[in-house]
Amino acid sequence: MFLRWSLMALLSALSSFAISLAQEQVEIDASNGAIGGKVAVAFWPGIEDESGEIRAIEPGGFEGRLVPQDSLDEEWSYPCGTWFQPPPNKYKFWLEGNGMISPFSSVMIYGGGRFQGQGLASITAVVPAGSVRIPADTELPAHGTLRLLHLDSHSRGPFLKRELSRRVSGKSARDGVLMPEGRVIAVLFDNILQEYVAISRPVEISSGATTYVWPKPPREGSDLLVALTRPSGISRKSDHDVGLLIRGIEGGPRGPEIVVSTRDRIYGFWYGLHGGAYATLEVKSETVFLSPQDVVLRKRKVESYSGVLRPLPTVEVEISLPNEMKPTAMALEVLTAAEMRSIRRVELPPDTGVYNFEALPTEAVYVKLETPPWAYYEWLDLGTGGDHKALFQPNPIHVTGTVYRGTVEHSASLTFRTNRMSHEDELIVETDEQGHYEVILFRPGEYVVLVRLEGGKSPAFFDYPQIAEKFSVVVDFQVPPNRYWVNVIDSETRDGIAGAEVYADSTFAEGQRGESSLSITDDKGIAELPPFRRGEVAVSAKAKGYLPSEWTRELVNESALERELTLELRPIGATAPLRLLLSDGAPAVNAEVRAQAALDNTLPFWEGRCDQTGVVNIPDYADGAYILVRHPDAGSTIRRWRRSEASGEYLEWSLASPAPPLSVNVSRAWGDPVGASLALWLFDLRVTGRTLAWLAGSPVGGTNSQGKWQAHNLPPTPISVLAWTHSVTGGALAGAYDSFAVPVPFPWPEIVQIETAD
Repeated sequence: MFLRWSLMALLSALSSFAISLAQEQVEIDASNGAIGGKVAVAFWPGIEDESGEIRAIEPGGFEGRLVPQDSLDEEWSYPCGTWFQPPPNKYKFWLEGNGMISPFSSVMIYGGGRFQGQGLASITAVVPAGSVRIPADTELPAHGTLRLLHLDSHSRGPFLKRELSRRVSGKSARDGVLMPEGRVIAVLFDNILQEYVAISRPVEISSGATTYVWPKPPREGSDLLVALTRPSGISRKSDHDVGLLIRGIEGGPRGPEIVVSTRDRIYGFWYGLHGGAYATLEVKSETVFLSPQDVVLRKRKVESYSGVLRPLPTVEVEISLPNEMKPTAMALEVLTAAEMRSIRRVELPPDTGVYNFEALPTEAVYVKLETPPWAYYEWLDLGTGGDHKALFQPNPIHVTGTVYRGTVEHSASLTFRTNRMSHEDELIVETDEQGHYEVILFRPGEYVVLVRLEGGKSPAFFDYPQIAEKFSVVVDFQVPPNRYWVNVIDSETRDGIAGAEVYADSTFAEGQRGESSLSITDDKGIAELPPFRRGEVAVSAKAKGYLPSEWTRELVNESALERELTLELRPIGATAPLRLLLSDGAPAVNAEVRAQAALDNTLPFWEGRCDQTGVVNIPDYADGAYILVRHPDAGSTIRRWRRSEASGEYLEWSLASPAPPLSVNVSRAWGDPVGASLALWLFDLRVTGRTLAWLAGSPVGGTNSQGKWQAHNLPPTPISVLAWTHSVTGGALAGAYDSFAVPVPFPWPEIVQIETAD
């Protein structure tokens, strides 16, 4: 025998027990709770007092209503206060009678086991109720069922309960059935078509009164009913811990007009949805998830979606540290893969162990282990849900070697990094006087090593050794013996310019990678550049108040030559003030401004920022160029600069408010997502490359490998979008595919879906 009651039913299983009935004690002998040698069940109605205790009332006129799990359209009745035996099954049940009804339903599983000396009885609370029936001039179809759902009573008290819902057909719908006081929704279901055909608006039930309800199909658009089953064992932070949203409809995303959040389920009701053939249902929660679901929307029809929520993923992280690794601190962190935004972080004792991160978002993430000075990353795709594991088991790699300048051993300072620009993973090692060093690393792969000669004072020479996964490896560093200096001077005074930025882009011979460096001139206007491998180097400089220099190119060999280059910077000269205002009239303080000759990959020939009054001085030599502006609180803009228009105190431009983010998904004609370059037409101007990336606040002017791109702070204006793959870049940049650009009216859709032009 197996019998289980829900937490909402107060179960008494003693051989005898007392029930407080009015002012007297009533004895129920549970030893009589058997029929035919098998355990029996008894229901007893009760009233809940202010303390939450349920006190029994006379059972006469009350009956228990049981709905078997395998036949939900049936209701079985058993009188209260009497022992009975239902067929073995799982049941939803409630009590009703004398104008009262249980405010929520409970669940029991009855197995009809052998009697072992006592029966089983339950006291279940009842509350005032009213009658619900259909109007006299209406009639349910022979194959139709009226389904009633109470919207409120399940949330009485500190815990969510199971909703009270019941299915009514035929004579019962006309005669009326009891429902608790409060709001009720009625839904008409077609048992042949197996679909909902009409949903009512909520009606109010009053104690002792009759309420008429008749659901009607939508006159226009679509009505939608969503029913989601909760996973067991997931705690809820509130009655509204799960958010529902419909996207892809007219008017933008919409939450449900009515939400019912119960112990086992969540219901959402939408009325009058307009859109295309499909919309998308999204679930937002900190405990459960459902992947986005397509929902059919037929005009003047009721649509429905039933699904099962799943617990958000758990990641189990196992850490196994070798004896050689003795960190003084350790931390684990989970970050979003897309933005590297921290989701959760925990400081840990520096030791081996297993740790769990629960209820993580359903997206790609990095699990990061910090054991200073190193950090280790494990990529996990949580997008499909389910639990995952991450293992961090760094193995020691003993690395030794020698630093050479040319062919001569040389002392140096070595900085080992796993990322060129990041100082997060950084270990500094000093060689001895003969250039010998040794270090223990803990993961194989490519490293970035900054080699500084002259006691660490010289510019860094970058090397990129591949460290094999072995117990010990030898890695030597060969620093070219050449030395380069750049003298940056004023083209008019011939004086050195202190604080100038000197850029050096080198291209290595023999198909090796290129390298870029930045050096700052000293008070005499001189900057030393890093040593260069054999190949070609291009050098340029810029400084505040000056035009950027042209690029100077030189062939480089690895001989021990010392070379000094001179770069002349021309003073900016005459300027005209431009004042930029935000949409509310406030000055656009710190707005970024650029002057460019073209709107593609062209670099700006002048850059500036607005002061506290929103004013920036545009050099006269920018006459006829494009002026690009961006600001966090404004839509980016492009205009031609006409010096002749800047007469008077200043020329004034007003910036529009920023538009919502623009999301673009690019695919091939057959539907596969693909990485692509993009062109946007803003203000009827074609924008690509670095210019597009800068205006859109995006790292690049194209999609990632999954075909996704997002732009921020664009102006609120209609645009056109063109996408192409690398194979046709030349033709696309020349305008050969411009006729394939897709117009996008404003306001933009949530996602702009386009196909590549090639």
